[in-house]
Amino acid sequence: MAFLGSFAESIPVKDSFRMCFLIGIVLFLVAISIASTTLFRIIRNKYPAKFERTTDLFCLGAILFILGTALIVVYSRAGFGLEGLITSRYKIYSVLLLIVAYLYVVIPIKGSFLSPYITAIVFFAILFNVFSYHYHLVDAFNLRKMLVTEQFNWTYTDRNLKTPEDTTFVGRIVEKTPVCYESWLPLIGIAERQTYAGSSRGLIQLYDNTTFKKGANTFDIDNKTFTSQRLQDSGIYVLLKSKKRYYVFPGYRTRNKSRKELFLKQYYFAPGFHVEIPYYTMEPGTYDVALIRQEGNKTGILFRDEKVKVKETKEIKAQVNW
Repeated sequence: MAFLGSFAESIPVKDSFRMCFLIGIVLFLVAISIASTTLFRIIRNKYPAKFERTTDLFCLGAILFILGTALIVVYSRAGFGLEGLITSRYKIYSVLLLIVAYLYVVIPIKGSFLSPYITAIVFFAILFNVFSYHYHLVDAFNLRKMLVTEQFNWTYTDRNLKTPEDTTFVGRIVEKTPVCYESWLPLIGIAERQTYAGSSRGLIQLYDNTTFKKGANTFDIDNKTFTSQRLQDSGIYVLLKSKKRYYVFPGYRTRNKSRKELFLKQYYFAPGFHVEIPYYTMEPGTYDVALIRQEGNKTGILFRDEKVKVKETKEIKAQVNW
């Protein structure tokens, strides 16, 4: 039921999983009602117009596809935790079921926008998009930073920080997408020599308010006071430097749970940031730790005395059933 109602996660209530579960029950009952009614009409085969039978076949096929997929996904993925069933990769099935229910209401009445059914549907669609934008923006922000930093790590594999030449056909005809770390490259060398580089201020205080914990398998970094609300590439990154190469990891933000601040003040992020760096993602060595603060077009890089020693570690893989 949570899988079928996962689109409702963005509705601003405290218990989003419970909301998905309840909406999923409603959608499931609607799906069963549509499927049984549609199957009965198909068996009778008394349609005044051909398109009505085609519509019924499409709706029935879509519902069976969604319910069958739900059974398969829940059976194979529930062992990873119930919260995983409402993640974004599966929401398309929940939204598709909602669209089928919408078609089932709209097609028979052939209503215009003046119809109260259509007006209500449009109103709730706009409201749903507003909720989704505010709720999932933090996820999109974190995903963008993850992808950008991963690209940095597999692009620059030594201390030279030179981009490998792309000799492929696509590389010759398609211009590279600009990324924020291109402006960091000259600053990294300066910061390495004199501990600080750039124009962003407040890095010393930020570093002092950040805790660094060296675990058995991960290097954990946590801050409770960082309050920036800038979007896109702004935020905090962690730069690790060894004798062989550099690594960059993003400082992830968490969603602001205050609905008043979120909708009225556009405060998307709760204070602080966190980083969890598995050792197996890095080459063995001793790394100096720097914080990078990006504020719009301003960048600041600061090294202090913090170091982390990484030994050769094998990746810990979860046991799966495939």
